[in-house]
Amino acid sequence: MNNLPMCDLKEWMLVLDSFQQDLLSQLLVNHTEEEALDIWLATVGPDNTATFGGNGKEDLLKSFKLEFYKFISKDEEYKDEIREFEGYVTVTKFFVVSFLSSALSGRLGVASSVIAPLIVLGLGLIGKMGLKAYCSKLEKEIKK
Repeated sequence: MNNLPMCDLKEWMLVLDSFQQDLLSQLLVNHTEEEALDIWLATVGPDNTATFGGNGKEDLLKSFKLEFYKFISKDEEYKDEIREFEGYVTVTKFFVVSFLSSALSGRLGVASSVIAPLIVLGLGLIGKMGLKAYCSKLEKEIKK
């Protein structure tokens, strides 16, 4: 993903709607980016919904991390989307978040507006840790 802008979380957050920016900013005062992922889904995730065979929000977070990992690590499942994404020489932060939200939302069965803040948090972690380090971290979490 050579055309992925490397930005910090504050820069990525600017692409979100102002109410999402405010909510994330408040979460990040007392929580890490990883904790914010969990809390975001607990706040806006599917209540009383058994997705992916069972546990609602817990399954959605695991599935989000898996699908996000597949995309950023160029998994074969996303080859068409990755080819399209990499076809753009320069991309804006808004385009990246929109593209990833759209690509993942269909597989997750949720609206892209629900996962856009999760995408932003993931991209912020990539900016903080580096792509390879974050992929390695996600891979370990997924295998648990």
